Amino acid sequence: MQSFKRNPFFTVSAVMFLILVQSGHAQFTLYYNQSSFLGDGRVADSSALTFDGIGIGADLTGSRLGGMTLNAPGSGPLLVIDASVGMRGPVTPRSAGTVLSPGGSNASLQDDDLEILFSSPVSYFGLDVVFDVPDASFTSVTFLDSGGNVLGRNSFIPDPAFARDYQFVGGVSDTANIASVVFDEFDGSPGDDNIAYDNFLGPMEVVPEPGTLALLGIGLAGVIVAGRNRKRQTR
Repeated sequence: MQSFKRNPFFTVSAVMFLILVQSGHAQFTLYYNQSSFLGDGRVADSSALTFDGIGIGADLTGSRLGGMTLNAPGSGPLLVIDASVGMRGPVTPRSAGTVLSPGGSNASLQDDDLEILFSSPVSYFGLDVVFDVPDASFTSVTFLDSGGNVLGRNSFIPDPAFARDYQFVGGVSDTANIASVVFDEFDGSPGDDNIAYDNFLGPMEVVPEPGTLALLGIGLAGVIVAGRNRKRQTR
C-alpha cells in the first residue's frame, strides 16, 4: 500500500468525537471517545464484554454472547487470539489479554469485517477497534435499525493517532432502535492494517447463553462485567 500522509481531513476526523444524526424523531450520536460515550445521559447501566476468559483459538463465528450474535461478513472466521501475538505482531488492547480477530493471526486474511446483531434492539453500544500497524483505519462503521435503515455511519473511522493501539467507536440513540452494527475493513492491500475487536460496552445480558457455553466448553464467568457508567480516563 502506498504511504499515507496525514491531511486536514483525517486530522479533523481524529479529533472529532461525536456526530449527531437525526433519524425520524430520534437523535443518534456517534462517539470516538469512551469517556464521552459513558458520560452521555442516555447511557444507563453499561456492561463490558471482553474475551479474556475465552480460550485462545475459539471460533466465535455465529455465536451468541451477552444478547449479541457475532457474524463474519468477510473471508475469515472470528477467532480469539492472544494480544501478545496479535495478527502480524503484538497488539495493545485496553484489556491486555485476548481479542476477537476476523481471520485470527493469519495475516493473509485481510477482510476484517464484523457484524453484531442484537437479540433485542438497544439504545447504546460501543467497542474498541484494535490496530496492528501504524496506518490509516480504512474501516467504516454503520449502525442500523431493525428495518435496515442507517441510524449513523462513518465511512472512515478515526485511527488511533497512526499508532499500534485501539480506537473506541460507539453510538447512542434516544430510543432502543439499534438492531445491528457493521464494521467494514475495505482496504485489502497486503500492507494494510489487520484489525481486531475488544471491550464491548452496552446493555448486555450478564449471563452468556447456555448454547455458547456448550460450544466453548468453558466457563465464562467474569468475561462480562457489569459496571454503572464507568468514567475512568480513556480514549
